[in-house]
Amino acid sequence: MAAALIQRWAIILSAYDYHIIYRRSEEQGNADGLSRVPLPETTDAGTETMTAYLHALICEHLEDVPLSAKQISKMTRKDTELSKFHRYIMEGWPKEVSEGMKVYFKKKEELSVEQGCVLCGTRVVVPTKLRTAVLKEIHDGHPGIVKMKTIARKYVWWPNVDVDVERTCKHCDKCQLEQRMPRLVPLHPWEFPGEVWKRIHIDFAGPFMGHMFMIVVDAFSKWLEVFKMGKITSSEAISRLKRLFATYGLPEQIVTDNPMTFMSDEFQLFMKRNGILHTTGAPRHPATNGLAERYVATFKAGIKKLEGEELSVEDKISHLLMRYHITPNSVTGESPAYLHLKRHVRSRLDFLKPNIAMRVRRRQYKQKEEHDSRAAERHFDVDDRVYLRNTTGDKPKWIPGLVTQLTGPVSYRVQGELTDQVYRRHGDQLRPRYPKVEGRSNFVN
Repeated sequence: MAAALIQRWAIILSAYDYHIIYRRSEEQGNADGLSRVPLPETTDAGTETMTAYLHALICEHLEDVPLSAKQISKMTRKDTELSKFHRYIMEGWPKEVSEGMKVYFKKKEELSVEQGCVLCGTRVVVPTKLRTAVLKEIHDGHPGIVKMKTIARKYVWWPNVDVDVERTCKHCDKCQLEQRMPRLVPLHPWEFPGEVWKRIHIDFAGPFMGHMFMIVVDAFSKWLEVFKMGKITSSEAISRLKRLFATYGLPEQIVTDNPMTFMSDEFQLFMKRNGILHTTGAPRHPATNGLAERYVATFKAGIKKLEGEELSVEDKISHLLMRYHITPNSVTGESPAYLHLKRHVRSRLDFLKPNIAMRVRRRQYKQKEEHDSRAAERHFDVDDRVYLRNTTGDKPKWIPGLVTQLTGPVSYRVQGELTDQVYRRHGDQLRPRYPKVEGRSNFVN
């Protein structure tokens, strides 16, 4: 009896933080009579509160020690639901049960009792108040959702155990910070511009063959321009673009990645003065400017095929562009030269031609369908809590943040929670972040 009392008070005192200070006996006073006067009797409500508090401390204390079948058996007798099922298994099931008990009633043929524990097949049915401790033990070592479910299906069962396992893993900060890149979001193709030189895509290629090159592609005609660059500075890029604009006019929109050449104040001022919308993708997400990226590869492959020719670099570029411009494009079905340069004279024969815009849209929809078969729908709204990919290559891989602005159909501005920095990220670089749940009420059925 004394040992049980000592253990009871040890559990109660474990809930407090305290410091032991040595005091000499001369400085200690004798207890007076009033300190021994008993307190008035507590009400029933106070007794119930103290009992619930003590019970919670005991459960918390049990979380730090391995659970045993004896503890499961003891808590089964105290559990409101399991105690009933224990009696039903031993004495026979009623014909009808309440709505909350139907999940057990459906498994009545699998339920049995051994040493006071309720079993579902070979798996132990864990009482409600011990499920948090069991989930913590299963999650030891952070094995991930799939492996946690595998372990749980071998040892334990309760209604919605898989849901509780997923919730445990999703609420674990360490697991979330070490996640790999999520599945790609559904493909959002650029809208077909419908006109020549309305939207152009720009990117740099190189160092290649000892030089840097600037690639410019028209989104409508797929017309390609290539410039050999002495330096990839803003002034050099602006000089090349001025020559293009003098020939073909000002585009409405330019799409680039995020190099300093295009992000400098000088380039931004050039865009503003000419009334051009400058669109950039999220850092380290080249797929946003996929059209230019694709033609960088086309340019490099074409130049390599001319390595045996006795031509200068400029002559090789001219030869490549001439061949490319007169070749029908696989997407539009027409040559870039025809779409970009020809002065169209309308005639009755135009009704015989297929609509180029519809042809491109069908191909885009087909491409989107093939891409989306491997994608996962994911959309974020303002004030959503997310993890954003750390593109610096440093630890951690994922940074907690809050969505502050939608800058496009699948691009966002995210405020980092640990810093005041605002990040621009593509939907492929974001994952939902679930709030950390205090206590254990989320795992109680």
